[in-house]
Amino acid sequence: MNRTPLVLLALLLLPLLLRAEPVNLRISYYEDSQSNLLVSDVVRLDPQQWVPLDGHLAHFGISRSSFWLKIAVTNQADSPKNRLLEFRSATQDQIEVFSELAGHFRMGDQQPFDNRPVQSVTPVVELEMPANSTSVVWVRLSNKHGFFELLPISLYSQEEWQRHQLERNFLYGMFFGSLGIMLLYGIALSAIIKDRNFCCYTQYLLAALVCTFIYYGFGYRWLWPTQPELNYWALHISFTALILCATRFAVTFLVLKRRARKLYRTLQILSGLLVLALIATLSGFPLGSLTLMVPLALIILALLCGCAAIATWQRPDWTTSMFFLAWPCLLVCIGLSFSNALGWMLLPFDTKYLLTFVFAFEMQLLGFLISRQFRQLKTDLVIAKANDSGKVNLDMLERNRELENLNQQLKEQAYKDSMTGLANRRSFRYELDKLEIEVSNQTRALVLIDLDHFKLINDQNGHHIGDMALKHAARVINQAVQLVHGRSYRVGGEEFAAILMAPDTQGLMAQCELIRRKLATTPMQLDNMTLNITASIGIKAIDPGQYLSSRQIYQLADKALYQAKKEGRNRICASDVSAQFEVSPTLA
Repeated sequence: MNRTPLVLLALLLLPLLLRAEPVNLRISYYEDSQSNLLVSDVVRLDPQQWVPLDGHLAHFGISRSSFWLKIAVTNQADSPKNRLLEFRSATQDQIEVFSELAGHFRMGDQQPFDNRPVQSVTPVVELEMPANSTSVVWVRLSNKHGFFELLPISLYSQEEWQRHQLERNFLYGMFFGSLGIMLLYGIALSAIIKDRNFCCYTQYLLAALVCTFIYYGFGYRWLWPTQPELNYWALHISFTALILCATRFAVTFLVLKRRARKLYRTLQILSGLLVLALIATLSGFPLGSLTLMVPLALIILALLCGCAAIATWQRPDWTTSMFFLAWPCLLVCIGLSFSNALGWMLLPFDTKYLLTFVFAFEMQLLGFLISRQFRQLKTDLVIAKANDSGKVNLDMLERNRELENLNQQLKEQAYKDSMTGLANRRSFRYELDKLEIEVSNQTRALVLIDLDHFKLINDQNGHHIGDMALKHAARVINQAVQLVHGRSYRVGGEEFAAILMAPDTQGLMAQCELIRRKLATTPMQLDNMTLNITASIGIKAIDPGQYLSSRQIYQLADKALYQAKKEGRNRICASDVSAQFEVSPTLA
Protein backbone atom coordinates (compact mmCIF):
# COMPACT_ATOMS: atom_id res chain seq x y z
CA MET A 1 0.00 0.00 0.00
CA ASN A 2 1.40 3.38 -1.01
CA ARG A 3 1.44 5.64 2.04
CA THR A 4 2.99 8.63 0.29
CA PRO A 5 -0.30 10.61 -0.01
CA LEU A 6 -0.96 10.10 3.70
CA VAL A 7 2.51 11.32 4.58
CA LEU A 8 2.10 14.39 2.40
CA LEU A 9 -1.30 15.10 3.96
CA ALA A 10 0.20 14.78 7.44
CA LEU A 11 2.98 17.18 6.51
CA LEU A 12 0.42 19.67 5.24
CA LEU A 13 -1.72 19.40 8.37
CA LEU A 14 1.23 19.45 10.78
CA PRO A 15 1.50 23.27 10.93
CA LEU A 16 -2.21 23.53 11.58
CA LEU A 17 -1.98 20.92 14.33
CA LEU A 18 0.98 22.67 15.87
CA ARG A 19 -0.93 25.97 15.78
CA ALA A 20 -4.10 24.47 17.33
CA GLU A 21 -5.34 26.78 20.06
CA PRO A 22 -4.85 25.14 23.50
CA VAL A 23 -7.36 27.61 25.03
CA ASN A 24 -11.05 27.63 24.19
CA LEU A 25 -14.21 29.12 25.65
CA ARG A 26 -17.86 28.21 25.90
CA ILE A 27 -20.49 30.85 26.52
CA SER A 28 -24.01 30.52 27.85
CA TYR A 29 -26.44 33.09 29.19
CA TYR A 30 -29.22 33.51 31.72
CA GLU A 31 -31.91 36.19 31.65
CA ASP A 32 -32.44 38.00 34.96
CA SER A 33 -35.91 39.42 34.37
CA GLN A 34 -35.99 41.26 37.72
CA SER A 35 -32.40 42.51 37.43
CA ASN A 36 -31.85 41.73 41.13
CA LEU A 37 -29.54 38.71 41.16
CA LEU A 38 -26.06 38.92 42.63
CA VAL A 39 -23.09 36.98 41.37
CA SER A 40 -23.40 34.68 44.38
CA ASP A 41 -26.96 33.87 43.27
CA VAL A 42 -25.93 33.25 39.70
CA VAL A 43 -23.16 30.85 40.67
CA ARG A 44 -25.70 28.59 42.41
CA LEU A 45 -28.07 28.41 39.43
CA ASP A 46 -28.93 25.01 37.99
CA PRO A 47 -26.75 24.36 34.88
CA GLN A 48 -29.92 23.47 33.00
CA GLN A 49 -31.07 27.10 33.33
CA TRP A 50 -28.17 28.35 31.23
CA VAL A 51 -28.77 28.72 27.48
CA PRO A 52 -25.80 28.14 25.15
CA LEU A 53 -24.78 31.21 23.14
CA ASP A 54 -24.02 30.28 19.56
CA GLY A 55 -21.17 31.91 17.72
CA HIS A 56 -19.94 33.89 20.73
CA LEU A 57 -22.37 36.63 19.68
CA ALA A 58 -24.72 38.17 22.25
CA HIS A 59 -27.82 39.67 20.63
CA PHE A 60 -30.53 40.33 23.17
CA GLY A 61 -32.22 43.25 21.37
CA ILE A 62 -34.99 45.05 23.25
CA SER A 63 -35.34 43.98 26.86
CA ARG A 64 -35.69 45.46 30.35
CA SER A 65 -33.96 42.42 31.84
CA SER A 66 -30.35 41.99 32.77
CA PHE A 67 -28.38 39.15 31.22
CA TRP A 68 -25.69 37.06 32.84
CA LEU A 69 -23.02 35.43 30.74
CA LYS A 70 -21.21 32.31 31.90
CA ILE A 71 -17.91 32.16 30.04
CA ALA A 72 -16.03 28.90 30.64
CA VAL A 73 -12.37 29.24 29.63
CA THR A 74 -10.33 26.03 29.31
CA ASN A 75 -6.53 25.92 29.15
CA GLN A 76 -5.46 22.54 27.78
CA ALA A 77 -1.78 23.42 27.75
CA ASP A 78 0.74 22.23 30.31
CA SER A 79 1.74 25.82 31.06
CA PRO A 80 -0.18 28.90 32.24
CA LYS A 81 -1.59 31.14 29.55
CA ASN A 82 -2.47 34.83 29.42
CA ARG A 83 -5.46 35.74 27.31
CA LEU A 84 -7.45 38.88 26.58
CA LEU A 85 -11.24 38.66 26.67
CA GLU A 86 -12.80 41.39 24.50
CA PHE A 87 -16.41 42.59 24.41
CA ARG A 88 -16.45 44.16 20.96
CA SER A 89 -18.99 46.94 21.41
CA ALA A 90 -18.14 50.53 22.26
CA THR A 91 -21.75 51.44 23.03
CA GLN A 92 -22.88 48.75 25.51
CA ASP A 93 -24.09 50.54 28.66
CA GLN A 94 -22.98 48.27 31.51
CA ILE A 95 -20.56 45.32 31.45
CA GLU A 96 -19.68 43.98 34.90
CA VAL A 97 -17.04 41.21 35.08
CA PHE A 98 -16.54 38.81 38.04
CA SER A 99 -13.71 36.31 37.96
CA GLU A 100 -10.87 34.91 40.02
CA LEU A 101 -8.81 35.15 36.85
CA ALA A 102 -9.57 38.80 36.08
CA GLY A 103 -11.01 40.30 39.25
CA HIS A 104 -14.05 42.56 39.42
CA PHE A 105 -14.49 45.38 36.88
CA ARG A 106 -17.32 47.70 35.84
CA MET A 107 -17.07 48.71 32.20
CA GLY A 108 -19.25 50.02 29.39
CA ASP A 109 -19.99 53.48 28.03
CA GLN A 110 -21.97 54.35 31.18
CA GLN A 111 -18.92 53.87 33.40
CA PRO A 112 -15.83 56.10 33.61
CA PHE A 113 -13.31 55.02 31.03
CA ASP A 114 -10.49 54.74 33.58
CA ASN A 115 -12.32 51.82 35.24
CA ARG A 116 -11.22 49.61 32.36
CA PRO A 117 -8.22 47.41 33.09
CA VAL A 118 -7.06 47.68 29.46
CA GLN A 119 -7.24 51.11 27.82
CA SER A 120 -9.16 50.19 24.69
CA VAL A 121 -12.25 51.65 23.00
CA THR A 122 -13.91 48.26 23.51
CA PRO A 123 -14.01 46.68 27.01
CA VAL A 124 -11.18 44.15 27.50
CA VAL A 125 -10.06 42.12 30.54
CA GLU A 126 -6.89 40.08 30.93
CA LEU A 127 -7.14 36.46 32.09
CA GLU A 128 -4.26 34.54 33.69
CA MET A 129 -5.19 30.87 33.28
CA PRO A 130 -3.43 28.04 35.11
CA ALA A 131 -2.27 25.00 33.17
CA ASN A 132 -4.75 22.22 32.44
CA SER A 133 -7.68 23.98 34.05
CA THR A 134 -11.12 25.38 33.34
CA SER A 135 -12.18 28.69 34.87
CA VAL A 136 -15.46 30.59 34.70
CA VAL A 137 -15.88 34.31 34.09
CA TRP A 138 -19.25 35.75 35.11
CA VAL A 139 -20.43 38.78 33.18
CA ARG A 140 -23.50 40.89 33.90
CA LEU A 141 -24.95 42.94 31.01
CA SER A 142 -27.48 45.65 31.75
CA ASN A 143 -28.90 48.60 29.87
CA LYS A 144 -30.93 51.38 31.45
CA HIS A 145 -32.36 52.38 28.05
CA GLY A 146 -33.75 48.92 27.25
CA PHE A 147 -31.75 48.18 24.09
CA PHE A 148 -28.77 45.85 23.91
CA GLU A 149 -26.21 46.41 21.20
CA LEU A 150 -24.90 43.44 19.24
CA LEU A 151 -22.02 42.17 21.39
CA PRO A 152 -19.39 39.87 19.82
CA ILE A 153 -17.11 38.21 22.41
CA SER A 154 -13.58 37.11 21.48
CA LEU A 155 -10.57 35.61 23.21
CA TYR A 156 -7.06 36.57 22.03
CA SER A 157 -3.49 35.86 22.88
CA GLN A 158 -1.25 38.87 23.32
CA GLU A 159 0.17 38.48 19.82
CA GLU A 160 -3.28 38.02 18.28
CA TRP A 161 -4.60 41.02 20.20
CA GLN A 162 -1.77 43.25 19.00
CA ARG A 163 -2.23 42.09 15.42
CA HIS A 164 -5.97 42.57 15.67
CA GLN A 165 -5.54 46.05 17.14
CA LEU A 166 -3.07 46.94 14.40
CA GLU A 167 -5.48 45.80 11.68
CA ARG A 168 -8.41 47.59 13.32
CA ASN A 169 -6.45 50.80 13.82
CA PHE A 170 -5.29 50.64 10.21
CA LEU A 171 -8.90 50.24 9.06
CA TYR A 172 -10.08 53.11 11.24
CA GLY A 173 -7.14 55.23 10.13
CA MET A 174 -7.99 54.65 6.48
CA PHE A 175 -11.65 55.39 7.16
CA PHE A 176 -11.21 58.56 9.20
CA GLY A 177 -8.27 59.68 7.06
CA SER A 178 -10.29 59.43 3.86
CA LEU A 179 -13.21 61.28 5.47
CA GLY A 180 -10.84 63.92 6.82
CA ILE A 181 -9.20 64.47 3.43
CA MET A 182 -12.58 64.73 1.72
CA LEU A 183 -13.74 67.11 4.45
CA LEU A 184 -10.76 69.42 3.89
CA TYR A 185 -11.37 69.20 0.15
CA GLY A 186 -15.03 70.07 0.65
CA ILE A 187 -14.21 72.98 2.97
CA ALA A 188 -11.74 74.38 0.44
CA LEU A 189 -14.26 74.08 -2.41
CA SER A 190 -17.01 75.62 -0.29
CA ALA A 191 -14.78 78.56 0.64
CA ILE A 192 -13.72 79.16 -2.97
CA ILE A 193 -16.91 78.47 -4.91
CA LYS A 194 -19.58 79.15 -2.26
CA ASP A 195 -21.93 76.75 -4.02
CA ARG A 196 -24.79 75.30 -1.92
CA ASN A 197 -24.11 71.73 -3.06
CA PHE A 198 -20.50 71.93 -1.88
CA CYS A 199 -21.49 73.54 1.44
CA CYS A 200 -24.15 70.90 2.15
CA TYR A 201 -21.77 68.10 1.16
CA THR A 202 -19.15 69.49 3.56
CA GLN A 203 -21.70 69.62 6.38
CA TYR A 204 -22.72 66.04 5.64
CA LEU A 205 -19.09 64.92 5.71
CA LEU A 206 -18.47 66.69 9.01
CA ALA A 207 -21.57 65.15 10.59
CA ALA A 208 -20.55 61.69 9.32
CA LEU A 209 -17.04 62.10 10.69
CA VAL A 210 -18.26 63.22 14.13
CA CYS A 211 -21.00 60.57 14.35
CA THR A 212 -18.75 57.63 13.44
CA PHE A 213 -15.96 58.96 15.68
CA ILE A 214 -18.38 58.84 18.62
CA TYR A 215 -20.09 55.60 17.57
CA TYR A 216 -16.79 53.70 17.45
CA GLY A 217 -15.93 54.89 20.97
CA PHE A 218 -13.14 57.34 20.17
CA GLY A 219 -15.05 60.33 21.50
CA TYR A 220 -15.50 58.60 24.85
CA ARG A 221 -11.89 57.41 24.79
CA TRP A 222 -10.22 60.73 24.04
CA LEU A 223 -12.66 63.61 24.62
CA TRP A 224 -14.85 62.89 27.67
CA PRO A 225 -13.56 59.70 29.38
CA THR A 226 -14.96 60.73 32.79
CA GLN A 227 -18.43 61.80 31.57
CA PRO A 228 -20.46 58.75 30.48
CA GLU A 229 -23.74 60.67 30.32
CA LEU A 230 -22.19 63.18 27.91
CA ASN A 231 -21.20 60.27 25.68
CA TYR A 232 -24.84 59.14 25.56
CA TRP A 233 -25.99 62.66 24.61
CA ALA A 234 -23.23 63.10 22.02
CA LEU A 235 -24.08 59.80 20.33
CA HIS A 236 -27.76 60.67 19.85
CA ILE A 237 -27.15 64.30 18.88
CA SER A 238 -24.49 63.35 16.31
CA PHE A 239 -26.80 60.69 14.82
CA THR A 240 -29.60 63.25 14.46
CA ALA A 241 -27.20 65.78 12.93
CA LEU A 242 -26.04 63.13 10.45
CA ILE A 243 -29.60 62.43 9.26
CA LEU A 244 -30.48 66.14 9.06
CA CYS A 245 -27.30 67.01 7.13
CA ALA A 246 -27.84 64.07 4.79
CA THR A 247 -31.40 65.25 4.19
CA ARG A 248 -30.29 68.82 3.51
CA PHE A 249 -27.62 67.67 1.07
CA ALA A 250 -30.06 65.44 -0.84
CA VAL A 251 -32.76 68.13 -0.92
CA THR A 252 -30.26 70.67 -2.26
CA PHE A 253 -28.66 68.32 -4.78
CA LEU A 254 -31.98 67.04 -6.15
CA VAL A 255 -33.55 70.55 -6.04
CA LEU A 256 -36.61 69.14 -4.27
CA LYS A 257 -37.79 72.54 -3.04
CA ARG A 258 -38.54 73.52 -6.63
CA ARG A 259 -39.24 70.16 -8.28
CA ALA A 260 -41.24 68.38 -5.53
CA ARG A 261 -42.74 70.95 -3.21
CA LYS A 262 -45.01 68.53 -1.32
CA LEU A 263 -42.22 66.04 -0.74
CA TYR A 264 -40.00 68.88 0.44
CA ARG A 265 -42.65 69.86 3.00
CA THR A 266 -42.97 66.22 4.09
CA LEU A 267 -39.22 65.97 4.66
CA GLN A 268 -39.33 69.19 6.68
CA ILE A 269 -42.07 67.74 8.90
CA LEU A 270 -40.18 64.46 9.35
CA SER A 271 -36.99 66.36 10.18
CA GLY A 272 -38.89 68.34 12.80
CA LEU A 273 -40.29 65.11 14.26
CA LEU A 274 -36.75 63.70 14.37
CA VAL A 275 -35.60 66.68 16.43
CA LEU A 276 -38.58 66.20 18.78
CA ALA A 277 -37.70 62.50 19.06
CA LEU A 278 -34.15 63.47 19.99
CA ILE A 279 -35.43 65.77 22.72
CA ALA A 280 -37.74 63.04 24.01
CA THR A 281 -34.92 60.48 24.02
CA LEU A 282 -32.55 62.76 25.90
CA SER A 283 -35.35 63.55 28.35
CA GLY A 284 -35.60 59.86 29.29
CA PHE A 285 -38.33 58.53 26.99
CA PRO A 286 -38.13 54.69 27.13
CA LEU A 287 -36.48 53.25 24.03
CA GLY A 288 -36.67 56.66 22.37
CA SER A 289 -33.76 56.01 20.04
CA LEU A 290 -35.16 52.71 18.81
CA THR A 291 -38.89 53.47 18.68
CA LEU A 292 -38.68 57.10 17.53
CA MET A 293 -35.34 58.20 16.13
CA VAL A 294 -34.29 55.17 14.09
CA PRO A 295 -37.70 54.64 12.37
CA LEU A 296 -37.92 58.33 11.47
CA ALA A 297 -34.36 58.26 10.13
CA LEU A 298 -35.10 55.18 8.02
CA ILE A 299 -38.30 56.76 6.65
CA ILE A 300 -36.44 59.96 5.69
CA LEU A 301 -33.61 58.05 4.02
CA ALA A 302 -36.05 55.75 2.20
CA LEU A 303 -37.98 58.76 0.85
CA LEU A 304 -34.75 60.32 -0.37
CA CYS A 305 -33.73 57.04 -2.01
CA GLY A 306 -37.06 57.07 -3.82
CA CYS A 307 -36.44 60.65 -4.93
CA ALA A 308 -33.00 59.68 -6.22
CA ALA A 309 -34.53 56.76 -8.14
CA ILE A 310 -37.20 58.98 -9.70
CA ALA A 311 -34.62 61.64 -10.60
CA THR A 312 -32.43 58.97 -12.23
CA TRP A 313 -35.40 57.65 -14.20
CA GLN A 314 -36.48 61.13 -15.34
CA ARG A 315 -32.98 62.48 -16.05
CA PRO A 316 -30.69 59.49 -16.69
CA ASP A 317 -27.38 61.34 -16.62
CA TRP A 318 -24.19 60.47 -14.74
CA THR A 319 -24.86 62.84 -11.81
CA THR A 320 -28.26 61.44 -10.84
CA SER A 321 -27.14 57.86 -11.54
CA MET A 322 -24.10 58.18 -9.30
CA PHE A 323 -26.16 59.87 -6.58
CA PHE A 324 -28.71 57.04 -6.75
CA LEU A 325 -25.88 54.51 -6.47
CA ALA A 326 -24.37 56.21 -3.42
CA TRP A 327 -27.38 57.36 -1.46
CA PRO A 328 -28.87 53.99 -0.31
CA CYS A 329 -25.58 53.16 1.45
CA LEU A 330 -26.47 55.08 4.61
CA LEU A 331 -29.93 53.51 4.64
CA VAL A 332 -28.40 50.04 4.27
CA CYS A 333 -25.85 50.72 7.04
CA ILE A 334 -28.40 51.88 9.60
CA GLY A 335 -30.97 49.28 8.63
CA LEU A 336 -28.55 46.34 8.79
CA SER A 337 -26.98 47.50 12.05
CA PHE A 338 -30.27 47.72 13.92
CA SER A 339 -31.78 44.65 12.25
CA ASN A 340 -28.75 42.65 13.27
CA ALA A 341 -28.83 44.03 16.81
CA LEU A 342 -32.53 43.21 17.16
CA GLY A 343 -32.04 39.72 15.82
CA TRP A 344 -34.21 40.28 12.77
CA MET A 345 -31.39 39.54 10.33
CA LEU A 346 -28.39 37.89 11.95
CA LEU A 347 -25.19 38.33 9.96
CA PRO A 348 -22.08 36.20 10.48
CA PHE A 349 -19.84 39.27 10.99
CA ASP A 350 -19.66 42.50 12.95
CA THR A 351 -21.81 45.13 11.22
CA LYS A 352 -19.53 47.91 12.48
CA TYR A 353 -16.98 46.89 9.88
CA LEU A 354 -19.71 46.71 7.27
CA LEU A 355 -20.74 50.23 8.29
CA THR A 356 -17.15 51.39 7.85
CA PHE A 357 -16.84 49.92 4.38
CA VAL A 358 -20.27 50.91 3.05
CA PHE A 359 -20.13 54.40 4.53
CA ALA A 360 -16.66 54.99 3.10
CA PHE A 361 -17.91 53.72 -0.27
CA GLU A 362 -20.81 56.20 -0.17
CA MET A 363 -18.58 59.12 0.75
CA GLN A 364 -16.10 58.24 -1.99
CA LEU A 365 -18.89 58.15 -4.57
CA LEU A 366 -20.33 61.44 -3.36
CA GLY A 367 -16.84 62.95 -3.28
CA PHE A 368 -16.26 61.82 -6.86
CA LEU A 369 -19.64 63.25 -7.81
CA ILE A 370 -18.81 66.58 -6.18
CA SER A 371 -15.39 66.67 -7.87
CA ARG A 372 -17.07 66.02 -11.24
CA GLN A 373 -19.45 68.86 -10.52
CA PHE A 374 -16.46 71.05 -9.63
CA ARG A 375 -14.80 70.24 -12.94
CA GLN A 376 -18.08 70.95 -14.72
CA LEU A 377 -18.29 74.30 -12.93
CA LYS A 378 -14.73 75.07 -14.01
CA THR A 379 -15.62 74.20 -17.61
CA ASP A 380 -18.76 76.33 -17.44
CA LEU A 381 -16.71 79.15 -15.92
CA VAL A 382 -14.14 78.96 -18.73
CA ILE A 383 -16.93 79.00 -21.31
CA ALA A 384 -18.64 81.87 -19.52
CA LYS A 385 -15.37 83.79 -19.37
CA ALA A 386 -14.81 83.14 -23.07
CA ASN A 387 -18.33 84.34 -23.82
CA ASP A 388 -17.83 87.33 -21.57
CA SER A 389 -14.49 88.00 -23.25
CA GLY A 390 -16.14 87.82 -26.66
CA LYS A 391 -18.90 90.07 -25.41
CA VAL A 392 -16.32 92.46 -24.00
CA ASN A 393 -14.49 92.43 -27.33
CA LEU A 394 -17.74 93.17 -29.15
CA ASP A 395 -18.49 95.91 -26.65
CA MET A 396 -15.00 97.31 -27.17
CA LEU A 397 -15.40 97.20 -30.93
CA GLU A 398 -18.77 98.91 -30.65
CA ARG A 399 -17.30 101.48 -28.31
CA ASN A 400 -14.34 102.06 -30.61
CA ARG A 401 -16.78 102.47 -33.48
CA GLU A 402 -18.75 104.97 -31.46
CA LEU A 403 -15.54 106.79 -30.55
CA GLU A 404 -14.51 106.87 -34.19
CA ASN A 405 -17.91 108.27 -35.13
CA LEU A 406 -17.64 110.79 -32.34
CA ASN A 407 -14.14 111.77 -33.43
CA GLN A 408 -15.40 112.11 -36.97
CA GLN A 409 -18.24 114.28 -35.75
CA LEU A 410 -15.85 116.39 -33.71
CA LYS A 411 -13.54 116.65 -36.68
CA GLU A 412 -16.43 117.68 -38.89
CA GLN A 413 -17.53 120.18 -36.29
CA ALA A 414 -13.99 121.54 -36.15
CA TYR A 415 -13.91 121.96 -39.93
CA LYS A 416 -17.58 122.71 -40.62
CA ASP A 417 -19.64 125.81 -40.10
CA SER A 418 -22.41 125.03 -37.63
CA MET A 419 -24.97 127.38 -39.20
CA THR A 420 -24.64 126.70 -42.91
CA GLY A 421 -23.08 123.23 -42.93
CA LEU A 422 -20.28 124.39 -45.26
CA ALA A 423 -16.62 123.92 -44.53
CA ASN A 424 -15.50 126.65 -42.12
CA ARG A 425 -12.61 129.10 -42.07
CA ARG A 426 -10.17 126.56 -40.59
CA SER A 427 -10.86 124.14 -43.42
CA PHE A 428 -10.56 127.03 -45.87
CA ARG A 429 -7.10 128.00 -44.57
CA TYR A 430 -5.98 124.38 -44.83
CA GLU A 431 -7.12 124.14 -48.48
CA LEU A 432 -5.62 127.56 -49.25
CA ASP A 433 -2.23 126.37 -48.00
CA LYS A 434 -2.53 123.30 -50.21
CA LEU A 435 -3.25 125.62 -53.13
CA GLU A 436 0.14 127.18 -52.53
CA ILE A 437 2.15 123.97 -52.65
CA GLU A 438 0.18 121.69 -54.97
CA VAL A 439 1.28 121.31 -58.58
CA SER A 440 -1.40 121.00 -61.26
CA ASN A 441 -1.61 121.10 -65.04
CA GLN A 442 -4.87 123.05 -64.85
CA THR A 443 -5.66 126.58 -63.89
CA ARG A 444 -6.86 126.91 -60.33
CA ALA A 445 -8.59 129.80 -58.69
CA LEU A 446 -9.49 131.19 -55.32
CA VAL A 447 -12.97 132.67 -55.44
CA LEU A 448 -14.17 135.06 -52.71
CA ILE A 449 -17.94 135.66 -52.55
CA ASP A 450 -19.49 138.44 -50.48
CA LEU A 451 -23.26 138.89 -50.17
CA ASP A 452 -24.43 142.35 -51.25
CA HIS A 453 -26.11 144.66 -48.73
CA PHE A 454 -26.35 141.93 -46.11
CA LYS A 455 -26.22 144.43 -43.26
CA LEU A 456 -29.30 146.07 -44.72
CA ILE A 457 -31.09 142.70 -44.74
CA ASN A 458 -30.27 142.24 -41.06
CA ASP A 459 -31.32 145.76 -40.13
CA GLN A 460 -34.61 145.69 -42.03
CA ASN A 461 -35.71 142.12 -41.31
CA GLY A 462 -33.90 141.14 -38.14
CA HIS A 463 -31.15 138.68 -37.38
CA HIS A 464 -33.46 135.70 -37.63
CA ILE A 465 -34.20 136.49 -41.29
CA GLY A 466 -30.51 137.29 -41.72
CA ASP A 467 -29.56 133.83 -40.52
CA MET A 468 -32.10 132.31 -42.88
CA ALA A 469 -30.64 134.38 -45.73
CA LEU A 470 -27.14 133.11 -44.91
CA LYS A 471 -28.35 129.50 -44.98
CA HIS A 472 -30.20 130.08 -48.26
CA ALA A 473 -27.18 131.71 -49.89
CA ALA A 474 -24.86 128.96 -48.59
CA ARG A 475 -27.12 126.25 -50.04
CA VAL A 476 -27.35 127.94 -53.46
CA ILE A 477 -23.61 128.66 -53.62
CA ASN A 478 -22.73 125.10 -52.59
CA GLN A 479 -25.05 123.63 -55.23
CA ALA A 480 -23.52 125.81 -57.92
CA VAL A 481 -19.94 125.05 -56.82
CA GLN A 482 -20.65 121.32 -56.78
CA LEU A 483 -21.90 121.58 -60.36
CA VAL A 484 -18.39 122.65 -61.41
CA HIS A 485 -16.73 120.13 -59.09
CA GLY A 486 -15.38 122.68 -56.65
CA ARG A 487 -15.64 123.12 -52.90
CA SER A 488 -17.28 125.96 -51.04
CA TYR A 489 -16.53 127.51 -47.65
CA ARG A 490 -18.01 130.02 -45.27
CA VAL A 491 -15.11 132.25 -44.31
CA GLY A 492 -17.01 134.44 -41.88
CA GLY A 493 -20.09 136.66 -41.61
CA GLU A 494 -21.60 137.04 -45.08
CA GLU A 495 -18.33 136.12 -46.83
CA PHE A 496 -17.96 132.81 -48.66
CA ALA A 497 -15.15 131.27 -50.70
CA ALA A 498 -14.64 128.55 -53.27
CA ILE A 499 -11.69 126.80 -54.84
CA LEU A 500 -12.24 125.96 -58.49
CA MET A 501 -10.28 124.33 -61.27
CA ALA A 502 -10.55 124.75 -65.07
CA PRO A 503 -8.38 124.39 -68.17
CA ASP A 504 -7.93 128.17 -68.40
CA THR A 505 -8.92 131.45 -66.81
CA GLN A 506 -11.90 131.96 -69.11
CA GLY A 507 -13.29 128.65 -67.94
CA LEU A 508 -12.91 129.79 -64.34
CA MET A 509 -14.72 133.01 -65.12
CA ALA A 510 -17.58 131.03 -66.65
CA GLN A 511 -17.84 128.88 -63.51
CA CYS A 512 -17.97 131.97 -61.31
CA GLU A 513 -20.64 133.48 -63.53
CA LEU A 514 -22.69 130.31 -63.00
CA ILE A 515 -22.41 130.80 -59.25
CA ARG A 516 -23.37 134.49 -59.42
CA ARG A 517 -26.34 133.90 -61.74
CA LYS A 518 -27.57 130.91 -59.71
CA LEU A 519 -27.66 133.01 -56.57
CA ALA A 520 -29.22 136.06 -58.24
CA THR A 521 -32.00 134.04 -59.85
CA THR A 522 -32.91 131.98 -56.77
CA PRO A 523 -34.70 134.31 -54.36
CA MET A 524 -35.53 133.21 -50.81
CA GLN A 525 -39.23 132.62 -50.35
CA LEU A 526 -40.73 133.74 -47.03
CA ASP A 527 -44.30 133.66 -45.81
CA ASN A 528 -45.10 137.27 -46.72
CA MET A 529 -42.21 138.30 -48.95
CA THR A 530 -39.57 137.29 -51.44
CA LEU A 531 -35.99 138.20 -50.65
CA ASN A 532 -33.53 138.55 -53.54
CA ILE A 533 -29.89 137.97 -52.66
CA THR A 534 -26.92 138.82 -54.86
CA ALA A 535 -23.19 138.58 -54.36
CA SER A 536 -19.97 140.25 -55.49
CA ILE A 537 -17.22 137.83 -56.55
CA GLY A 538 -13.46 138.25 -56.67
CA ILE A 539 -11.15 135.77 -58.39
CA LYS A 540 -7.44 135.07 -58.29
CA ALA A 541 -6.38 132.47 -60.86
CA ILE A 542 -3.12 130.50 -60.59
CA ASP A 543 -1.81 129.25 -63.89
CA PRO A 544 0.11 125.96 -64.19
CA GLY A 545 3.71 126.50 -63.13
CA GLN A 546 2.93 129.81 -61.42
CA TYR A 547 3.95 130.10 -57.76
CA LEU A 548 2.26 132.41 -55.30
CA SER A 549 2.06 132.20 -51.55
CA SER A 550 -1.30 131.62 -49.93
CA ARG A 551 -1.18 135.12 -48.50
CA GLN A 552 -0.58 136.62 -51.95
CA ILE A 553 -3.37 134.56 -53.47
CA TYR A 554 -5.83 135.68 -50.80
CA GLN A 555 -4.82 139.32 -51.00
CA LEU A 556 -5.21 139.43 -54.78
CA ALA A 557 -8.61 137.68 -54.64
CA ASP A 558 -9.70 140.10 -51.92
CA LYS A 559 -8.67 143.09 -54.06
CA ALA A 560 -10.69 141.68 -56.94
CA LEU A 561 -13.68 141.31 -54.60
CA TYR A 562 -13.29 144.87 -53.44
CA GLN A 563 -13.16 145.98 -57.06
CA ALA A 564 -16.41 144.13 -57.81
CA LYS A 565 -18.14 145.89 -54.93
CA LYS A 566 -16.69 149.20 -56.02
CA GLU A 567 -18.05 148.75 -59.53
CA GLY A 568 -21.60 148.26 -58.30
CA ARG A 569 -21.84 144.75 -56.77
CA ASN A 570 -23.55 141.68 -58.22
CA ARG A 571 -20.63 141.15 -60.55
CA ILE A 572 -17.33 139.29 -60.96
CA CYS A 573 -13.85 140.79 -60.96
CA ALA A 574 -10.72 138.78 -61.58
CA SER A 575 -7.26 139.91 -60.57
CA ASP A 576 -4.84 140.38 -63.47
CA VAL A 577 -7.54 139.62 -66.03
CA SER A 578 -8.78 142.31 -68.40
CA ALA A 579 -11.94 140.60 -69.60
CA GLN A 580 -14.83 140.71 -67.11
CA PHE A 581 -18.36 139.31 -67.24
CA GLU A 582 -20.64 142.04 -66.09
CA VAL A 583 -24.39 141.89 -65.75
CA SER A 584 -26.97 144.32 -64.64
CA PRO A 585 -27.28 144.17 -60.86
CA THR A 586 -30.40 142.69 -59.39
CA LEU A 587 -31.27 144.91 -56.46
CA ALA A 588 -31.87 143.27 -53.16
